[in-house]
Amino acid sequence: MFLRSLFLALMVSCTGFAQSQPILLITSFEPFDIIKGPMLTKEVNYSEIFANAMVQELDQKFRGKVRVEHVTLPVSYARAFDTLTNYIKSLPTQPNWIISVGQSKSKYIVKTTVGGFLKKGTETETIVNRMRIETMAHNQISTDSYDNDDFVAASPDGSKAVPIDSSKPKSFGFNLPIQDIYCSLPPAAQELLLVSIDAGEYVCNQLSFKIMDAVTSGQLQSQFVFVHVPFFQNSVETEARFIEKNVEPVNKFAIQMVKKAKRGKNANYFMPTDQTHIKSLAEANIKRKDASEQYLCLANFYSRMVKKETPQK
Repeated sequence: MFLRSLFLALMVSCTGFAQSQPILLITSFEPFDIIKGPMLTKEVNYSEIFANAMVQELDQKFRGKVRVEHVTLPVSYARAFDTLTNYIKSLPTQPNWIISVGQSKSKYIVKTTVGGFLKKGTETETIVNRMRIETMAHNQISTDSYDNDDFVAASPDGSKAVPIDSSKPKSFGFNLPIQDIYCSLPPAAQELLLVSIDAGEYVCNQLSFKIMDAVTSGQLQSQFVFVHVPFFQNSVETEARFIEKNVEPVNKFAIQMVKKAKRGKNANYFMPTDQTHIKSLAEANIKRKDASEQYLCLANFYSRMVKKETPQK
């Protein structure tokens, strides 16, 4: 027994196995006071509530096979990314995956199709308040939204948005095969997740853009996705049920992400950002002769990326 224990100890010290545990980092945001109301004030941010619920459940699901970490970030253009990078430095290794969670501050009007994908004249508008899986970040921040440091971007020409960094690309696609993970989920989970190409112009989008800039420059070796969560409105269901119902599909996504997109397997994959290319992907999956539920799901996924959501005014 002693020799066996000694052998295992030597193996751990020589191979570094003890430090090889994959890491999933979940980030959320502190409360903010951009919108005020009976259920949304400076005292609450639903991204924090959702993140805590995610961590609790995923810890049980992974059973120690994946280390689940959580950090709360400031709602600050200047401090959010730095807070994240400082937290990552405190970990044994960079996280394999980062799921950032932010709170959506409005309902969204989404155009959907009836009777087929991408068919003109068949769109209907639906107001939704669901979880949103973001697929990309854009090089833009608002010039009329203050953060918790009372900072707002200046606009020399009066435009409503300015570039985060004019030397960087217009958009970054996230470095996960989100469509494959999404289509591996059960239909009930897919129904609760809205596919989005617009992470907004606030700190959520800026953080995502900076993370992907770090990924593409080689400073960060993590795979990344951003999720926008809805906020609870006094409805027929309880707040606890509302959180449970919406956390479940995101955790299913996280579990499939770990299974299907392990570190290095899709290291060079990035979600498409060009609209013409996205539309061609949707049409290619529709036209497949061996069309299966998987290909139909992919066609639906890409067609949702073509149909850009417009915030309700």
